[in-house]
Amino acid sequence: MLSTDGSGNYSWVIDSFNGSGWTMVNDTTNTLKQVGIGTTSPIMKLHVSNNTSDVLLLENSQPLVNGVENALYFKTGNGSFPYTGAIKTIGQGPITARLGFFTFTALSPSGLQENLTISDNGNVGVGNNNPSFKLDVNGGARIAGRISKVTDPINAQDAATKAYVDATTSSPTYAIGLSAEQGGYIFSVSADGKHGLVAETVDQSSNTNWYEAQDPISNPINHSADGDDFRDWRMPTKYELSEMFLQRVAIGGFSSSGYWSSTEFNGSLAWNFFFSNGDSNLDSKISTLSVRAIRAF
Repeated sequence: MLSTDGSGNYSWVIDSFNGSGWTMVNDTTNTLKQVGIGTTSPIMKLHVSNNTSDVLLLENSQPLVNGVENALYFKTGNGSFPYTGAIKTIGQGPITARLGFFTFTALSPSGLQENLTISDNGNVGVGNNNPSFKLDVNGGARIAGRISKVTDPINAQDAATKAYVDATTSSPTYAIGLSAEQGGYIFSVSADGKHGLVAETVDQSSNTNWYEAQDPISNPINHSADGDDFRDWRMPTKYELSEMFLQRVAIGGFSSSGYWSSTEFNGSLAWNFFFSNGDSNLDSKISTLSVRAIRAF
């Protein structure tokens, strides 16, 4: 509420609940410049405090004034470093807000020590208040994923680092042959050795019609120990079966009965394949034949 001392001077009156009733605190000096919610000793223009958590919602439909900087500081505890987070917004050009997350050791922003900085030009600094690169890290870094598109280094130390990274993150190459890592026998491989087709070393069924052939392929119990590590097995096409035929002895485990391909002729007929002689024929989709799964890598 607003009160007056009768002389024309006004002062703010703040009502607060102290646990036993409402009390009244007056600003008799008419110089109140800091507002406290949940605290009787505000240290900033707006100080929101809560014993368990601080919650504050700010909403502004207007863009920030270009070049004007605003900061919000959040208090989370009573240790020697009571302030653990802040959001800084900067109005600049078409961008109405820019977020940065900081930690600092003093109650005043002048003591701010920024752990993560997002500069006006889009550079990100970690432990660096003035990043000069897109990512500028002051300290050690750990990367769990793959590093790609590393430019050529300038000095010897950078060259050694790049060589190590390239050796540990480059894609492996494969050749035709048994590969437990890929779940079976690689029977076809690309020129660069990075892609190819893998055949299972066991049949997934010896008695299934064409319509239901994918079902035993999808069941892990019908796969080898290595093949069980993958869930992308599928029926091979007629052409892929002919490629498997060239490696039939090394792949092993084929029966003399026909195998289904995924290649259809029409609504009721599909192509089969015989590993005993390499023949391929049309068969009714309701006929029961064997299936051998493949997968791509």
